[in-house]
Amino acid sequence: MTLSNIQPTNATDKTVEAILDDGSIVSVQDNGDSTYTVSFLAAGSTTIHWNSRDDGTTLAVPVTVTEPVPTAPELQPWEIMLINHESAPYPVPTTDTYTVQAGETLADIATAHMMSLVRLKKLNGLTVNVLPAGRVIRLS
Repeated sequence: MTLSNIQPTNATDKTVEAILDDGSIVSVQDNGDSTYTVSFLAAGSTTIHWNSRDDGTTLAVPVTVTEPVPTAPELQPWEIMLINHESAPYPVPTTDTYTVQAGETLADIATAHMMSLVRLKKLNGLTVNVLPAGRVIRLS
């Protein structure tokens, strides 16, 4: 939060001094242009005492800082896979079927289409890891 517009506008010295009751809850930074930045550091209550250098006027401002609502961390694709084995961290294949090429294993095909070997076998009702070339299998 930035404070500005020090009053009165005709004050000779528009700088103020901020004295904090508890500097672990908020901090105040003088920006050098008659504005001040108040940073909220921790939950709690404190008072900022603003003292005018122009005429000695003081103002006590009570401040209460509440804990922010925690946000869920962003997970990496591999973390999503660890949590939910059915999650697809990459785009779902655009084709629903695939024709097995000579020399390919199911593991090769699963890796190429970003899915687990177990899921590929389950989709196709397979118990083997090698299929003949030309066989059409489901990808979704």
